[in-house]
Amino acid sequence: MERLEQYDVAIAGGGTAGCAAAIGAVQAGAKTVLIERNSYLGGEATHSGVGAFCGFTTCGKHPVRVVEGAGSLVLEALKELGAPAQNRLSASGNWNISFEPEYLKCALDALLDRLHVEVLLHAQLAGADVEENQICRIRCMDDEGVFTVQAKTFVDASGDANLARLAGAG
Repeated sequence: MERLEQYDVAIAGGGTAGCAAAIGAVQAGAKTVLIERNSYLGGEATHSGVGAFCGFTTCGKHPVRVVEGAGSLVLEALKELGAPAQNRLSASGNWNISFEPEYLKCALDALLDRLHVEVLLHAQLAGADVEENQICRIRCMDDEGVFTVQAKTFVDASGDANLARLAGAG
């Protein structure tokens, strides 16, 4: 028997963008699922070792913080693990926030768990059903088999437009 899961928001992709989308959705009161094909969260920041966040501050000698929200929650989760991110000036003159990718995996796990985001790891998108030009459900696969996710809203944070492609976007 095929499983059917129902949510307000379903997010494809557990990189930093997908995690930020999940945080925002949960904070808005939505029952949220995040679907990630890998065994951990963080996307390029974790599996490619890109250990820096850019754009949190303005450039120059006296940077001003311009990003808060989900980004701040992630930085706080890193700090709680005893691995605070460090603000560093790059060779290009931009301020970057450096972190250890392995700690980021743990910080994202802890943060999304605390916020009650349902995270499905080792789950792949297999198809999307579209009605009246909107995605109404997606089919996924994991080690337990095929399952269907219905949601009011779908977010493609896959990094390579997997959900958009499966929904027929050209």
